[in-house]
Amino acid sequence: MIPPAIRRLDTGSAPYDLWSLAVEDLAALPDCLSPAEKIQSQRFRHRRDHDRFLMRRLLVRHVLSLYAPLPPEAWEFTPNHFGRPELDPPVPSLAFNLTSSGNLALCAITTAGEIGVDLEDTHDDTQAALDLDLLVPGVLAPSERRSFDSLPPASRPAAFFRYWVLKESYAKARGLGLSLNVSQVAFPVEVPGLDEAGLALRATIPLALDPDPARWVFRTCRPTPCHIAAVAFRSRAFGRRRSLETFLLRATK
Repeated sequence: MIPPAIRRLDTGSAPYDLWSLAVEDLAALPDCLSPAEKIQSQRFRHRRDHDRFLMRRLLVRHVLSLYAPLPPEAWEFTPNHFGRPELDPPVPSLAFNLTSSGNLALCAITTAGEIGVDLEDTHDDTQAALDLDLLVPGVLAPSERRSFDSLPPASRPAAFFRYWVLKESYAKARGLGLSLNVSQVAFPVEVPGLDEAGLALRATIPLALDPDPARWVFRTCRPTPCHIAAVAFRSRAFGRRRSLETFLLRATK
């Protein structure tokens, strides 16, 4: 059964699922943290960081149990070299990624390839705190910078958030985190209705950075009016895609 606190977002025909959990719904989820996670959660000095950790870990445990016959408390994780949590032991064909910002957490999951997701809170106070003069040179590619500079100043914070989540979703899908120079990856993001329509985007990625960039597909969405998210997905080069619906039989009962 799908816990009522966890919401499945509309991803259309995309070969992945996207699930969300809001901080106000944390109390409605059964506690399934491991002993190590409980200890880690107590080390956060700020309630905000504590709650975001709980959102991510409770969300992924409950969501994974919709796709494989394990209870939420049975999942074990290990961080990769860049800190991304991965299944230990791995489950064949199952990939996930987590993100949180503000009062919301997302879990992207697929059985068809590699996946990354990023989320940003776009409340007015968050946008007001952006130092675009500092951030833009290290984030945007030259082609993006030209498009960005042509925008009215009032439109630039929203555009920057869109660039940022797209680039971060790619870095997270690659498992590289902040070690990736995201200014090498360029997106055509000034498309009317992009977030609402869920249009598929392609990125310009140099071969030196990624030997097979053509298989990456990106989409943005707005899980809430005050959040923007992006998902990066790369299909497997070979093999037959396994249907998500096969994994979701128990989730839909």
